[in-house]
Amino acid sequence: MLAANAVLLNLQAIASYGLDGFANATEALVGEAVGAHDALKYRAVLRASTQAAGIAAAAFSMLFWTMGGHIVHWFTNQAPVASLAIRYLPWVIGMPLIAVWGFQLDGVFIGATRTYDLRNSMIISLAGFLAFSTVLVRVMGNDGLWMAFTGFMALRGITLSLRLKGILQHV
Repeated sequence: MLAANAVLLNLQAIASYGLDGFANATEALVGEAVGAHDALKYRAVLRASTQAAGIAAAAFSMLFWTMGGHIVHWFTNQAPVASLAIRYLPWVIGMPLIAVWGFQLDGVFIGATRTYDLRNSMIISLAGFLAFSTVLVRVMGNDGLWMAFTGFMALRGITLSLRLKGILQHV
């Protein structure tokens, strides 16, 4: 199980690096717009970077859906590990579509130098993960662990989106 999860986390890392690239670009562009108090540019950056990141997230999910089994075999030649990883692959297929919002908003909040909001969001998300995993792993095993991880990623996006209006008011 540990080896299968490690394989799946490698797939998650690949998607995360790709999605975080949009967040890095967003950081610089949001910082420029916020520093200039240019609300129009801020909105344009937010719209364009979110659309691009959303398309990339959909592409990663599609890649994992159509090629995930083959990609798993690139990471392991052990049939039991590959079989188990493929069993839990649906969690990784959906993850980019959920995680993209947290990554994207992470870039917005860093660019706007609102790191305290980012910190508070991560504390809430971590607390949610710990609560979810405590319950779900006992009930659902490894599916519960992946569900808790998915919940963590969702909470990142939700908690940051709730604070997003404050940046626009500042701009």
